[in-house]
Amino acid sequence: MIKTLILTLLPLMYSMDVFSQGHNHGQHSMSEAEMSKMKALPPSNVSGRVSIPLNAVQQQFIGVKTEKVGMRALKRLIYLHGVVGYDETQLYDINIKTSGYIGQLAVNKQGQYVEKGELLLTIYSPELYQAQEELLQAIETQRKLGDPWNTLVEAAKNRLRLWDITNTQIDEIVESGEIKKYLPIYAPISGIVAEKLIFPKNEVKAGSTLLKIANLSQVWLEAEAYEADLPLLKLGQTADLTLSYFPGMRFQAKINFVYPFLDPMTRTVKVRFVIENVDNKFLPGMYATVVTAEVLKPSLVAPNSAILNLGKEKIVYKALGDGVYVPQLIETGFSAEGMTQIIKGLNLDEEIVVNGNFLIDSESQLKSSASEGGMGDMKM
Repeated sequence: MIKTLILTLLPLMYSMDVFSQGHNHGQHSMSEAEMSKMKALPPSNVSGRVSIPLNAVQQQFIGVKTEKVGMRALKRLIYLHGVVGYDETQLYDINIKTSGYIGQLAVNKQGQYVEKGELLLTIYSPELYQAQEELLQAIETQRKLGDPWNTLVEAAKNRLRLWDITNTQIDEIVESGEIKKYLPIYAPISGIVAEKLIFPKNEVKAGSTLLKIANLSQVWLEAEAYEADLPLLKLGQTADLTLSYFPGMRFQAKINFVYPFLDPMTRTVKVRFVIENVDNKFLPGMYATVVTAEVLKPSLVAPNSAILNLGKEKIVYKALGDGVYVPQLIETGFSAEGMTQIIKGLNLDEEIVVNGNFLIDSESQLKSSASEGGMGDMKM
């Protein structure tokens, strides 16, 4: 480790010796000639740093490279992590509006696939039994006494309809003239049994949910997004989605809802993506990573390597030609693709240092300190 540290510091020590040509070792102030030369350089707007001149040998030694400030539309990538869930618009509750008892239960387990119209269960209900009796009595009364408006029969049928008995089932009761002790309940859609809340012979109360059936042809994914990313997430925006379960494969997702509230603890907002679930690859509960890109408006940009972060301030070094480098305060925006938006401080086509700027900055600080010392000696 010590050997590595020495090897790391040797180039820096040697570079400082190259920079210090013409200075006495241990001397912290400048001669009048050097002071005069420094005063002729462009002024710096960065505290503790001054413009510096470098000769060709110095520039070559530290590997100074420059680039021009340009215009570019950055593409910002946003990575989100979430969990696959049911599409709630395709999730159906199988309820019962009257109390009763479960007879046959055709659904054996949670996760079982059922087709639309397939028998799910049968149920016995004293109220449904009585409603069937009333229907058959109304038909008999109409046959004997006559009822041109069919009011009694229609009233009896409507009562059954209110309990979700279908017209087909009502027609079967009318045609057979028999009361069905156990009435069947069929699947309203094709899908999987997401929840099974009953067993054979169970007593169930009015309003109870017996089963939940989910159509998985389309699923949702809910991910957490930081509030700073919200301006870049829009309804209808597409994204790439990956699953660890399918390495190397990418799927498409689309934003269809951004929740209108923030979690005060995590400072995140839920973003919902919709996924076309081809071949039922996506199962509820799976973890997934979503990558969405937003192309920003063209703006001034500089390479990240050109920017020195001083804590509260950020600077670059402008190359003015003839080996003169000037520190410049800047304000920055988004960073992406190795570039950073420049909000303030630079103009298009200005030349800036992208390599060697750390050593230039060190020399700039030394020159600044030396010039302050030199001015102090001159005043004395």
